[in-house]
Amino acid sequence: MTSPFIAIKNLTKTYTVGKKVITAIDDLSLTIDKAQTLGLVGESGCGKTTTGRCLLRLEKATSGEIYYEKKPLFQFNPQELFSFRREAQIIFQDPYSSLNPRMTAGDIIAEPLRIHKILEEKQISSYIAQLVTKVGLSPSALKRFPHEFSGGQRQRIGIARALALKPQFIVCDEPISALDVPIQAQIINLLKDLQKELGLTYLFITHNLAMVRYISDRIAVMYLGHLVELCNAEELYLNPVHPYTQALLSAIPQIMPIKKSSQAAPLVHKEPLATEQIVTGCPFANRCPHAMARCHTERPKLKVISEGHQVACHLEGDKTLFQSALSQKF
Repeated sequence: MTSPFIAIKNLTKTYTVGKKVITAIDDLSLTIDKAQTLGLVGESGCGKTTTGRCLLRLEKATSGEIYYEKKPLFQFNPQELFSFRREAQIIFQDPYSSLNPRMTAGDIIAEPLRIHKILEEKQISSYIAQLVTKVGLSPSALKRFPHEFSGGQRQRIGIARALALKPQFIVCDEPISALDVPIQAQIINLLKDLQKELGLTYLFITHNLAMVRYISDRIAVMYLGHLVELCNAEELYLNPVHPYTQALLSAIPQIMPIKKSSQAAPLVHKEPLATEQIVTGCPFANRCPHAMARCHTERPKLKVISEGHQVACHLEGDKTLFQSALSQKF
C-alpha cells in the first residue's frame, strides 16, 4: 500500500481572543492521495479554511503534524519551505480582493515566476500567454487590469497564477462561492480538466454540497473543528450516517421533493455551541435529533463502519438507530 501524498496527523489550531481560547481545528487527522481531490465541507466557521491555510503554512498550527511526501512540513527550514512554496499553491475564495488592482493580469501571473526565478525575463511573456490560454482567456487579456474583468475571468487569472510554478498540490478555498451558477460549472470543469492533464492534487474547500460531489474523490465533513464523517464521494450521498451529514444533504435543493418518510430528522433548533463551550461530549449533541445521554458526556471517536467509510458518532453503537440512519436516501 502506497503512502498518502499528504497526511494530517492530530492537527489542532487555537486562537486566543482576550481571555478566551477559540479552537478552530480539534485533533484533525486526514490523508490526501496524489492526483486525487479531497472535498472538505461544513458550515461557515467549522475550520475548513484554517485547515487549508495550515496545510500551506500560512497559519502556524498549535499542535500536530502534516507530512508532505513523508516529510514533516512544520520542520522545514527556510530553504525547504521556499521550495515547498513552488509545489503548493492556493486559489482564493474572492476573485475581487485576491488580485492586486494596480497590476496587470500579466504581471499578476508573472510575479511568482520572478520571485522564484523560474524563467529568464525574455521567456516569461510567452509562458504566461500559454497559461492564460490554458485557463480559457485570450493572451490579449494580459495587458488589462483586474477591474476590467468579470468575476469568472478574475478567477481564471487566479487559477493561472496558481499554475505558474507548476505545483503538485493546490488548495481550492471556496473558489466558486462568489461566482454565478453557470460560471461555477465552468470553473469546476476547468479544474477537473487541469487535474487530468497535469496530475494535480486538490484540497477542495466548499459549503456547496452539490458541486463537491462532482469534483471530489473523497469527502470529509467538519463540524466546529471536528471531523465527523469521511468516505468516498458517492458513498457519502448514498449512505450518509452522521446526523449532521444527513442534515447538510437534506438542505440541497431538490427538483423532486423528498418524501417525508425518507427525510433526515430535523435539527434541534439551537445555535451551535461556541468552540470554548465544548468541554466533553459530541460537539453536535445540542442540535442532534438522536442525541443520547452519553453524547453529552463522551466524545465519539472516528470509527470505520465499512471499507473507506469513517464516522464519529455514538449512533454506531446503537444498532437500531444506526440502521435507521443507513436507510436514509438523498
